[in-house]
Amino acid sequence: MQILGIQFRNNGTIYEFLNKKEDVKSGDFVVVETPHGQEFCQVKKILEKSKTDQSELKEIKFKASPRDIEQNNAKKIQAKKDKKIIQKIVDNLGLKIKISEVLYTFNSSKIFIYFVSEERIDFRELLKELTKIYKCKIELKQIGIRDETRNIGGVGICGRVCCCANHLKQFNKVSIKMAKNQNLSLNPTKISGLCGKLLCCLEYENANYEDMGKLMPRINSRISTPDGEGVVIYNNILKQKTTVKIFKNDSSFTIGEYPVSETKVINVQN
Repeated sequence: MQILGIQFRNNGTIYEFLNKKEDVKSGDFVVVETPHGQEFCQVKKILEKSKTDQSELKEIKFKASPRDIEQNNAKKIQAKKDKKIIQKIVDNLGLKIKISEVLYTFNSSKIFIYFVSEERIDFRELLKELTKIYKCKIELKQIGIRDETRNIGGVGICGRVCCCANHLKQFNKVSIKMAKNQNLSLNPTKISGLCGKLLCCLEYENANYEDMGKLMPRINSRISTPDGEGVVIYNNILKQKTTVKIFKNDSSFTIGEYPVSETKVINVQN
């Protein structure tokens, strides 16, 4: 008996299933029974033990044969064609919907249509039109723009595969404040991902920046330095250094950078 870590989609959640029938290794494809019907999925790893009671785990139906894999690949090709057909129907109905992805269950008993829309959609008329073409159960699912980017994938401004399509299992809240905490440019093209939303990676180190930022004097605060008193004009949080404008008696000034440990706040700027 094996405990299999199975993934239904790239970068999707890994689910545990039992295998009591055939020898299966990581990378193999199997077919399992789900509430949606029979689904084709891939074994991502063989687990030594289960996180839950084994009695609660479902068994795989069977290991996919070369013919099963070939048929599944054919379904993927057909799904891409269907995506264009469905989008055309949507446009003809005047619905503000972008069809993101079309998927079939393994036995073609059900078709899933994922779409993106900025508003709530009454798709009853669309469902009527689709049932005339597809002789199976149809499920329409509205997803967000981040989910669509995860499904499609792509390369971010960092030159690496988008986090959502590579390793992220869930989307955490990201705010413009995180970019400010890290002294990043607020130019939308610099802090936005392919989805047009704020970069997911802004959240990764934000807690560290917040903690380290608490040790820094506020901008425009008056502080003392080894070279005299001045006003804070910039903070380098990672280096824990602050840049200070130091005024001279003749109304001139100099700019200096000092470790925070060598400075002392005289007047805090709110």
